[in-house]
Amino acid sequence: MKVVVIIPTYNERENIIVLLDQLETVFRGLKRHTISYLVVDDTSPDGTGDVVAEYQKTHKNVFSISGKKEGLGKRFCAA
Repeated sequence: MKVVVIIPTYNERENIIVLLDQLETVFRGLKRHTISYLVVDDTSPDGTGDVVAEYQKTHKNVFSISGKKEGLGKRFCAA
């Protein structure tokens, strides 16, 4: 079974690698599952996206997307 863990971030530069490493440790024993991680970053000014991009070079199951910070209101309000 394929599983994707979605991790929303904003200014998590100091925490994201610790979190990803811990998740890898916890899920390592699930042999019947393929675990991937999707980090969704709202263009953190602290460079969270850069840290994740570097981590991705050695962890092929980590993916990331980012975009312009627009807040929740814009996403859920009808035009």
